[in-house]
Amino acid sequence: MTVIVVDDYSPMRGIIVTFLLENTDLEIVAQAENGKEAIGLCKKYNPDMVITDIEMPELNGIKATKKILEYDNNIKILAVTMHKNKIHLEELIKAGFKGCVFKDNIFEELPKAIDAVISGQYYFPKNINL
Repeated sequence: MTVIVVDDYSPMRGIIVTFLLENTDLEIVAQAENGKEAIGLCKKYNPDMVITDIEMPELNGIKATKKILEYDNNIKILAVTMHKNKIHLEELIKAGFKGCVFKDNIFEELPKAIDAVISGQYYFPKNINL
C-alpha cells in the first residue's frame, strides 16, 4: 500500500515517516508540507492512503482532503490532529476522512487506524471531548 505523509512541521512529518517505515509494510511514496502540495503529489503518485495533519498553511488538511477526494475518491485519508472535540470530528467525517488519530497518542493509535481503514472500516479515537 502506497502512502503520502503530509505535515507542515517537518520534525513531526519525519517522526511519522520513520515510525511507518519501521513498524508497517507501507511504502511512503512522497511527503508534503501543506495541502496544496499534497494534492499535486496525489495526482502524481496516486497513493492508496494519505496521512495528513489538519492545521497547515496554504491549504489545510480538511480542504485538501475534499479536493483530493474530488480527484480520486478511492484514496483513504487519515487525519493526525491535536483537536479532540466532537465538532471537529464531525467536520472530518463530512470532509471524507476515514479515520483520525491524536498526535499525543500517535504511536499507539496509528497502526490500529491504518489496519481499520485498509480493511474498509472507519477509525476514530474513543477519547473525543463531547
